[in-house]
Amino acid sequence: MNAPTKFLILGPLVALAAAPAAAAEDEVATPAQIAEAIDACEAVTSTDKVEFRRLESLGFPTAEKRGANRGRNKVIGAHQKPGNPVLVVIADEQVENKTCLVRVKLAQTTDYAPTLQGLSEIIGMPVRAEANSYFWTLEGHEMRVDPAGDAKEPVARFEISATQTPATPADQQETAE
Repeated sequence: MNAPTKFLILGPLVALAAAPAAAAEDEVATPAQIAEAIDACEAVTSTDKVEFRRLESLGFPTAEKRGANRGRNKVIGAHQKPGNPVLVVIADEQVENKTCLVRVKLAQTTDYAPTLQGLSEIIGMPVRAEANSYFWTLEGHEMRVDPAGDAKEPVARFEISATQTPATPADQQETAE
């Protein structure tokens, strides 16, 4: 018999802190798995809103972590595709800012640059860098990547946001009556 599923209602900061626990501790994401999560973020993020409920239809249901009673607890705001250790996080802050986060656990801090290099082979090279932050322009979206976590649990944090589509001359023309 399956253990009961419980829902954890967490504030944005608590959800982000708890989200890494949902990923398998020893799994390291491949560049393809990271790109898949970025694609999901792009699909649900627009300049008007973040449609986080669509993540499940894209294969990223609400993430779960094992609870103290050996049951499985849903981690509200974190989404994870079965077989993919990458987390897609959309907590209250992301809904308000119309962004989507991808959190990738790294085996060690020195894996940050090689992880981004591998990803660049799939999504293209970043358009600029500032210290340890890298920026990409994706079709209709911008992405910023920063190192996060700590030396014991390093993370690459990807933030995806939609960009305004420039108006075309036809959109700007006034119609004569």
